[in-house]
Parts: sequence; structure tokens; C-alpha cells
Amino acid sequence: VNLAYNVIVFLPFISLMEKGILKKAFFIIVLGIVVMSMKRGAIVVLPLMIVAMMFTEAKIKKESLSTFIKVISILILFLGSLFIVDNFIGGFLGERFTPEELMSGSTRDILYSEAIDNILQRSSFDFLIGTGSGSSTSVLGSSVHNEWLEFFFSFGLIGVTFYFIFIVTIIKDYFYLLKQRSSYASAYSMAVVYLIT
Repeated sequence: VNLAYNVIVFLPFISLMEKGILKKAFFIIVLGIVVMSMKRGAIVVLPLMIVAMMFTEAKIKKESLSTFIKVISILILFLGSLFIVDNFIGGFLGERFTPEELMSGSTRDILYSEAIDNILQRSSFDFLIGTGSGSSTSVLGSSVHNEWLEFFFSFGLIGVTFYFIFIVTIIKDYFYLLKQRSSYASAYSMAVVYLIT
């Protein structure tokens, strides 16, 4: 089910395809994979990415009402799909979004605490460069379930600093492309949403 995230990451590239049946088919396939995966993060990020893309395209083309109607239609379709799937599986999906599940789902609260303790107890060298890619899985038994903590755990202060610089660069590029009314701006808007959520 974690493949839902691997599929979502390609949405910015799919958005650059020429408009047509193939592009719509890809979006529908991605929607289906995300809904069926029941991954909370993917379910939240996908509509945000699509909304960011549509509003960016509307700003470039100076459209407002038609874009608003499209966004609302897509959100209704997405929420309707979630409702149907939730009813079909006996309310399991809805239970994943209760406050208790969101606070401690997949033992995130414990993983965060253990990851922070591990990072703070490291030598200065390991604090700076981390313990290597995927080391959280071997040390904690699972990934940290938080991108920032995962980068800090694996690549240290230097790695998380580079990650921060990368995100700031993508955001700056997005605003530059938006100002230039570039067709790439919508893809960047989706990438920004994916990275910061």
C-alpha cells in the first residue's frame, strides 16, 4: 500500500502531458490507487496537489469561476469515492482519521520519541552526517514516518540542511515560473505541496 506515495510523486510529470484522454486516465488511475491504499498521508496530499495545480493553471490563464467549479467537482468526486470505499469496508477508513489514530497511528508518537532520543545521544560526527540511508528501519524497526526526522536520522544535520535548501529552491522556482506564466508552474506547485505536507 505504500506504493500510493510512489504513484503520487509522478503527478507533477503527468500534469505536463498534453491534455487528452491519456492524461485523464492517469489521474483516474492515481485516484483509484490512493483511495484503495487507505494511506492517510496520500489521501490528504492528493487532493491538495490537484487543487494547487488547478489554482496555478487558473492564475496563469486568468480563469477563476471555471477553475473553482472544477476544483469543487474534483473534491466532491474524491470525497464521494472515499465515502463509498469506507462504506464498502465497514468504516475502517473513517476510523483511520479519528483524533486518537491521527495522534498515535502506526505508533508514530513512540517512533518520534525514539528517533529524537537516538539523534540527541549520537556523537558529534554522527549528529552531523547521520547513520546512513534506511538506518531508521534497522535501529527502530520502522521508518520514522516523518520526512524531517527521517532525513535527520539518516543524513544528520548536514542532510536535513540540504533537504531544507532543496525545498526552498523548489518554492522559489515555483514563484519564478508562476511570474513568468510558465506551463511548468503547475507541476512545481504539485511538487511543493508534496514536499511540504
